[in-house]
Amino acid sequence: MENYEVSKRLGKGAFGEVYLVRRRSDDLQFALKRIDFASLPPAEKKATMLEVALLGRLQHPYIIGYYDPFHDGDELCMVLGLAG
Repeated sequence: MENYEVSKRLGKGAFGEVYLVRRRSDDLQFALKRIDFASLPPAEKKATMLEVALLGRLQHPYIIGYYDPFHDGDELCMVLGLAG
């Protein structure tokens, strides 16, 4: 998390929370999705990692950009572009 500064929580879902963050290197803003990875059952962990791999390959003007997956302790963090 040293690369990002958290501004505020944007929302909460069944698997985690989403925050507005600023990347320290260039001051750009992103959405940061934090998932409690440690508490997921093994099948959900596998499905989540497949989703992360798929999102990393998708590039289309109508799909939210996906930038930087990383682990922060027991949480999986996904840095995404902001919508609208």
